[in-house]
Amino acid sequence: MKPTLALCSSLLAFASFAQAGTSYVSSNSSAVTPTISKSSELIGERFYIDLNGGALFLEDASDVSFETGWGINAAFGVNLGHGLSVELDGGYYTADVDAFDGDTQFFGEDFGGDVEFVPILANLKYTHPVTQYFNFYVGVGAGAVYSQSTASLGSFSESDDEWDFAFQGMAGLSIPLSEVLSLDVGYRFIGTGFNSDELRAHQVEAGINFKF
Repeated sequence: MKPTLALCSSLLAFASFAQAGTSYVSSNSSAVTPTISKSSELIGERFYIDLNGGALFLEDASDVSFETGWGINAAFGVNLGHGLSVELDGGYYTADVDAFDGDTQFFGEDFGGDVEFVPILANLKYTHPVTQYFNFYVGVGAGAVYSQSTASLGSFSESDDEWDFAFQGMAGLSIPLSEVLSLDVGYRFIGTGFNSDELRAHQVEAGINFKF
């Protein structure tokens, strides 16, 4: 009721000054800025760059077990609206060999090696605001991966490299820090081929997302 009375008083005062031929108008007003969820603002940006990294866990393959590795990842994305986006994704991942069939030595020689792989994937991603302070995201992707594996026994070593089909899935939370910057915490699965002994990798990751 008070804002309505104030508005009527201002209009009457303005009419009185106009009728008297006075050119001076005095008014006081206050603007109220609507509160907009940061989550919605961040989802609405057109382009973004995503940078992250974390601990990598490779599943055993052909009786070979791996130590905990690490990986870094970068993606350039385009927002399509309604929470959907497409992105081009690439990274570098590596992990050392831990043991072969549970053994770390053969004939008194240490067994070792490592695996490195570089995936290049196209992703479809969906982001949904959960609260004012959190967004949930989930995505899938497919493409190619270049991998190189090395096995060594004492002074003897052998390496192999190849290109293969790759796929991935991801999920996590996005925490807005500003209108264009957010912190991402999530999980990523990367696989190659369709056989059970192909590469299967799990990564727990954190990073930043910059929208522009």
